[in-house]
Amino acid sequence: MKGEWYKVNDKFSKLNYSVLEDKSLSDKDKIVLSIISSLTNNKGYAYATNKYISDIVKCTPKTISKCINHLKKLNYLTITDPKSYKRKMYLTSKINSM
Repeated sequence: MKGEWYKVNDKFSKLNYSVLEDKSLSDKDKIVLSIISSLTNNKGYAYATNKYISDIVKCTPKTISKCINHLKKLNYLTITDPKSYKRKMYLTSKINSM
């Protein structure tokens, strides 16, 4: 189905235009950020596994891991317990201030 990759929990993801213009982010980084952003709506954080996100994006969990690490490095995300299955991913103020 066309557009299926950005349907998360029967909602559509969105990104600020400044994120779309950020040349330091790959297209896949932007998609992953969009999915994580959508998943943070209920509790303020996302706890999805790389496998879960990779199934949506249609890539490998390793690719998702690289995207998440890149987003963390660029201060788009903070993560508690990054090596745990209980990790929590939070959007930073960099996203909220855009």
